[in-house]
Amino acid sequence: MRVQKYNFDGTPMNQLTTVFLEKVRFHLPLGLYPGEKLCGNEIFISLSVSISAPNTKYDASFLNYEWLLTIIRSNAEKSCELLEQLAQNILADVHQSLNNVQPEKIEVAVEKPHLPVAGFQAASAGIKLLWTR
Repeated sequence: MRVQKYNFDGTPMNQLTTVFLEKVRFHLPLGLYPGEKLCGNEIFISLSVSISAPNTKYDASFLNYEWLLTIIRSNAEKSCELLEQLAQNILADVHQSLNNVQPEKIEVAVEKPHLPVAGFQAASAGIKLLWTR
């Protein structure tokens, strides 16, 4: 049985269930500079998919870590130059592979902790894409 929760004004509260993988590590020949393609870069990829709260545990079984990891790996193995391309490819694959399920939100982040830029002083740099219904 699903318990309905309400906001302070009495309207029904929307609840999302989110499955995610955060900062999956890869070493990829990704980047515009020749040295990046030759030596590669450490890349972190994060992916999350949110749906409206399911009625049963079974309804959420389509969202699992292995499925997300398979999508991330398959795209990481493909050649591309830009973080933006990689993030967009992952987002498109997630969206296309959701057959009967309609997500509320899909978020992809691709980060480089080390940039070939003199004086780079940050935890990482990257791109985040957010798709919402």
